[in-house]
Amino acid sequence: MEAYHYRTSGLDDVYLLNGFDVIEYGEEKAVSIHNIDGLHQVISCALVHQEARLTGREFRFLRIEMDLSQKACGLWFGMSDQTVALWEKNDRVPQWADAFIRLVYMESLGEDSEVREVLDMLSKIDRAIHRGDIRVEESEDGWTLKVA
Repeated sequence: MEAYHYRTSGLDDVYLLNGFDVIEYGEEKAVSIHNIDGLHQVISCALVHQEARLTGREFRFLRIEMDLSQKACGLWFGMSDQTVALWEKNDRVPQWADAFIRLVYMESLGEDSEVREVLDMLSKIDRAIHRGDIRVEESEDGWTLKVA
């Protein structure tokens, strides 16, 4: 089987040797990846342990794996979301931010991690503020929207 160039990750240099199926639909082909969460964790750990500085795309991959928006990441780093966007777009991730996101990612893997709790809290706050929670309640008359 030929290696599959996994571009969906947003990274240019990830190739899967196996762990995927190619499904044909007439003349079209689709790829089904096995255990995508496990795959992303292995990719993240490879990025964290590489010697080279993170590229903007690699930084973005780690940020997304921790379920952080650019705004939440900026809050974590004491920067604006626009600053984080520029790091990712222009491949100019400061050395301190590179080191910090690697440490935060590795710490976030722990089951009893306080960092994981903070990341989850930031993510929930960010979703509630920017995307708006949809809260519904069921009654005898059916489902109704509840405004907070």
